[in-house]
Amino acid sequence: ATREMLSQFMASSYATVKYPILADIKCKNGFLHRLDVPSSGLILVAKKYNAYFDLLMQLHRGEIHRDYLVLLHGLAQRKVVAVRLAKEA
Repeated sequence: ATREMLSQFMASSYATVKYPILADIKCKNGFLHRLDVPSSGLILVAKKYNAYFDLLMQLHRGEIHRDYLVLLHGLAQRKVVAVRLAKEA
């Protein structure tokens, strides 16, 4: 089995004529950030230039917030836990 790069997958899944940022190396093919690298590895990608630059500005300002959902199998006590995570320098 051949492994396709994510940028190739995005370009083949969406028409680069309609979404030219997906073929634009200067804008990292629309890829902005890999969120939560140690855990899920969620990737933030934009299909349009205006979304790319808006999200890029939000990233630089620290305005992108993440909500986490925990799924578990079995029984657990019902309670809410708030966790404050420190940003690494």
